[in-house]
Amino acid sequence: MNLRQRIRPIKISCKPWKRYKGEIKLLPISAQCLFSNNGLPWDVLEIELKSEGWLFENEELWSVISTDQGLKRQKTYDEPKESFDESWTEEDYSNFYTNGLL
Repeated sequence: MNLRQRIRPIKISCKPWKRYKGEIKLLPISAQCLFSNNGLPWDVLEIELKSEGWLFENEELWSVISTDQGLKRQKTYDEPKESFDESWTEEDYSNFYTNGLL
């Protein structure tokens, strides 16, 4: 999932429309479709995306969605897939890798 796919179902609120109309036209077409009159407020969405790991703490949503590359990006961090098993020794791991199990 990328940032565009994360935002698309909820949309970004652009009320009042006249305030954002000129700025939204400057965005790529792929970003323009993310705006709606009944979407989530901009500042709320930005805080939510930062807490979920889509944006860095010092990053603004506008700067990210203003480019196609920004919309294609993945999360800034991922949750670990597996936890490290502390009970395994170095020998256990070497046997695991050399026997072709991974």
